[in-house]
Parts: sequence; C-alpha cells; structure tokens
Amino acid sequence: YNNVRYTYLWVYPPEPDLVISHFYISNVHLGSPVVGETQVTITIYVRNDGYPPAHDVLLELYDDATLIGSVVFPSISGMGGTGAMSIRYVFPTPGYHTITARADPNNSIDEWSESNNNASKVVFVYVPYNGVTVDIHTSTHNTLIGSTVTIGATVSNNGYFTLCNI
Repeated sequence: YNNVRYTYLWVYPPEPDLVISHFYISNVHLGSPVVGETQVTITIYVRNDGYPPAHDVLLELYDDATLIGSVVFPSISGMGGTGAMSIRYVFPTPGYHTITARADPNNSIDEWSESNNNASKVVFVYVPYNGVTVDIHTSTHNTLIGSTVTIGATVSNNGYFTLCNI
C-alpha cells in the first residue's frame, strides 16, 4: 500500500454549463436602499463550467417580474470562462423585491444542466424617512379666560426606524 498515490481530476462536461457564479447588490444595509432615491449597483457573473465555449449567451435581470436589464455575450469560453454584467438601478416601490438573474432564460443553448442558470436575492426597500406625525389636541373648544385647558400631543412613527428622545 505504500506505493499507492491518489489524484483528483476535474472532468468538464462535454456541453457548456452556464452558472450564475457571483451576484452582488451594493448599498443594501439597514435603512437603505430608499425607494426612488438610493441607486444600487447590481453585478452578476456568469461562468461556463463546461468544456466547449457557449455562444450568444443571453443574461437577463429582473426586479420581481419586471425586466430591468439584459446583455448578450458573443462567447463565454469553456473551463471556467466568465462574462459580467453590471447595472445601476433605483427601486420604484417600497417593500420586498426579488432580484433574479437568468442565464440562457429561453434554454436556447444545449447545456449539461439547465437547473443552475438562475440566482435570486431578496432586497427590502425602505420608504423615505418622513414617517413622524404630531397631532395636537385640547380638552375643550370654547376656552374662557382663567379656565383650565388640557393640551395633549400624540407623536406617531409611521416609518421603518425606531426613534428616541423626541
């Protein structure tokens, strides 16, 4: 047994195999992005894990069901070749958004696996910070000189952040 040696080989599939290898969204943290204001940069890398090159590779990017960007790569070489797409985007509505990247969305390229062509990320988009309202009210409408009047104020926070010391 002391004359035995092992080695590992990576065997590339005989067809192209497009994979979303990296998917980045910038400016996403607590309080950001803000609807209609914060510009994010979305960057996607498509890698070909197959042996032969893939030609006319379509990459599409969606915000939920809305197409927000696309690019066609004339060729992505095999054995780990990549293509990259980067767009700037401002979210049009608040709430949760699913950003989805789809390589070869129409399955027009004969691939080793069609199951690894998509990747998604969920982003929460905030409303602008103007959710504080103050409502002032009194105990009576007809006040006489020398009478006692109670004045109250109700402060409401309709935004997404906790406020202190108001």
